[in-house]
Amino acid sequence: MTVTGSFTGVLLALGLPSNPGPNPDMTFMYICFSFPILTCLLRLMMYFCVFNFDTPKYYMSKNLDEEARDVLSKIYSDESIDEQFNLVENDTKSKSGNVINLKYIYTNLKYPLFVGLFIGFS
Repeated sequence: MTVTGSFTGVLLALGLPSNPGPNPDMTFMYICFSFPILTCLLRLMMYFCVFNFDTPKYYMSKNLDEEARDVLSKIYSDESIDEQFNLVENDTKSKSGNVINLKYIYTNLKYPLFVGLFIGFS
């Protein structure tokens, strides 16, 4: 949604005059800048009001099976909730011991970490 707002702002900016003169009317420019801000605010409101739940995998890792079923009911039809619940439960149990900490990343992945940070900050 942010891309949509930025894209709309850029498209509207194409209508700005190339030489505005000494006293330009800034209303159109404010409209161009407001579209990305409005789409970001809309997305933030949707995160807080509509999509305010965690993933089923998170709920199952915390042994909150009823909340996980509620989230699955928002995503899938009633017939396939049990099937999806079992799939997520098996996936959660099989990957419960695969925790990667920062020491592992630094000792075993030192070179890729350095290259990634160098590219990220350049």
